[in-house]
Amino acid sequence: MKTIIRQGTRAPAALFSVFAALLFLAGCNSGESTEALPNTGGGSNTVSYSGPAPATDDVLNFKRSVWDELSGQNKCGACHNAGGQSPQFVHEGDINIAYAQANTIVNLSDPSQSEMVTKVAGGHNCWTTSVTACTDLLTVYISNWAGGSEGSVKTVELRAPNIQDVNNTLTFPSDADDFANTIYPVLTQYCSDCHTSNGQTPYIASSDVDIAYDQSKSRIDLNDGKDPVTDEWILTDEASSRLVERLRDDRHNCWDADCLDSATEMLAAIQAFIDRLGDPEPIPSNLVTSKALNLANDGLLANAGGRYEDNVIALYEFKAGEGPTAFDTSGISPPLDLTLSGNVGWVGGWGIDIGPAFETEEGDMIRAGKAQAPPLTAANCTPC
Repeated sequence: MKTIIRQGTRAPAALFSVFAALLFLAGCNSGESTEALPNTGGGSNTVSYSGPAPATDDVLNFKRSVWDELSGQNKCGACHNAGGQSPQFVHEGDINIAYAQANTIVNLSDPSQSEMVTKVAGGHNCWTTSVTACTDLLTVYISNWAGGSEGSVKTVELRAPNIQDVNNTLTFPSDADDFANTIYPVLTQYCSDCHTSNGQTPYIASSDVDIAYDQSKSRIDLNDGKDPVTDEWILTDEASSRLVERLRDDRHNCWDADCLDSATEMLAAIQAFIDRLGDPEPIPSNLVTSKALNLANDGLLANAGGRYEDNVIALYEFKAGEGPTAFDTSGISPPLDLTLSGNVGWVGGWGIDIGPAFETEEGDMIRAGKAQAPPLTAANCTPC
């Protein structure tokens, strides 16, 4: 069984144990007295501040929310310090100077649009392996300075996406002739044990070619032909047709010793079909287009609202989309990033797919997927 975890969804038992452990450590009490822990913002390279006192409460809030998190040498303190480059928003000698400098590069009414955030989003010195994680953390720090979300639910600031005009495009022919001579033979040869009209849906191998064509259209991506820039055919590992993905990624009833070979044969049939369609043509003027907006990039932000984040311990939004780490973007230090191991893959729409152990075609065993936070040290809970 596979488990897909997306932003805002409940974690499965295996991952829930991580959160349960964190919750326990956050509130553990065996009758002994407890004490407030020092601010550990900024990670292992935190700078100790001994300069002039904050001139106002807002300067103090800036120090706690932003300066403490960014002043370390592993973050912005390596450059934007007292003797470094402007703006010196992590000036270690005078927090009031740092505050004045920071005000030139933040937007407290719309933190995500701060120059401090957009600069890093453009590739400027991110301290993690994910630019998205860095920009999300910076947004959290600035939001906390601006007032934070304590006692309220997460709100979403919707913005109109960039308009993208639809270019020339390919369309499916009205008849099934091209399909019958390219993709259909592969489907009837290898998929007819199950996907016929008397079997299970989709009926992609139906004895009626028109039914098979109709059922296959939604599983064929006409962008899997030639790349419009390089004029090279799309490779198997880049194809997004579901007929290919089912073999390549899900290892669903492959007919060769290697599922990649099966996927490659399916893609070759799809590309032969696409090649018969001719050149892309302009969209008919009487049609209303979507301006090429897509769900993954333009439509998911709205789903992130309404989440109550008071007293959050860790927040995993799964926005990185690649790599072995799911970053904790709660802004709470130290971050409890999740290390992904075994059968774990990223899925579209901000999520990860945690699958069971399996044996590859070559006989190698892949362990069951796991997303695990690092062990907490005793310093994070004294005493338990």
